[in-house]
Amino acid sequence: MKKYIIIALNQFYASITYKTNFFVGIVSILISTILSIFTWNAIYASTDETIIAGFSLSEMFWYLLLTNGSSIIFSSAESLRTGMLVKTGRLSTKLIRPVSILYEGFWIFIGKKLFFILLLFFLPFFLYNNGYSFSYSILLWFYSLLILPMFYLLMTTIGNLGFFLIHIWPLRPLINSIYMLFGGFLFPLNIFPNSVFSYIKYNPFAMTSYQYALFIQEKLDFGEALLNIKIVMAWIFILIIIYHWSFSKGLKKYEGMGA
Repeated sequence: MKKYIIIALNQFYASITYKTNFFVGIVSILISTILSIFTWNAIYASTDETIIAGFSLSEMFWYLLLTNGSSIIFSSAESLRTGMLVKTGRLSTKLIRPVSILYEGFWIFIGKKLFFILLLFFLPFFLYNNGYSFSYSILLWFYSLLILPMFYLLMTTIGNLGFFLIHIWPLRPLINSIYMLFGGFLFPLNIFPNSVFSYIKYNPFAMTSYQYALFIQEKLDFGEALLNIKIVMAWIFILIIIYHWSFSKGLKKYEGMGA
């Protein structure tokens, strides 16, 4: 465990050393958030409705801030890691080291985002001090911890496509587009017709943005909050199985290529 903590700390120190990348990432997210807020402000201004999809104007603003802000941590960049290791041949070196590729990648992910993850960790305690019930705050804290490995597993599993694709760079904009749509970045997912919403509301992208924003805004009751935790745990279990299956399949192809 110690070696993984060292890996995370090294990544954290590297992230605070290169401050330009850090600030550029935040500015780009702020710009997209502001554009979304102006868009929704115009939508509310053009209608007599004060509540849209269960959100007032101020609640919608907070929703957009939360979903877009979460992308600072939950970024599709992790999906490129395996593909880069495969294409550069560095995967061979990783395979002979006494370190799990999956665990190493997770702690690299934690290290890069450590500052924001700490904010995520303390957010439920702040909300508890501002009127949220103790039991709800504990569920939110537990949920915040669970979505970290779930999202990493999702991106890493998608990243295993790098074994089978000639070029991996087109993968990221595709994932970003899917993430924005099914994560609820542009609008709350319940704007979709119920026939669609019922199938997509618990997709893994939504669990780190749409459902997480509802959780923080206290728009879930205790039973719904508990159900979200169970669904995230189920996704973790499913993604672990898919990851190991796809990695083993990809590894056979990688070895067959003589890389």
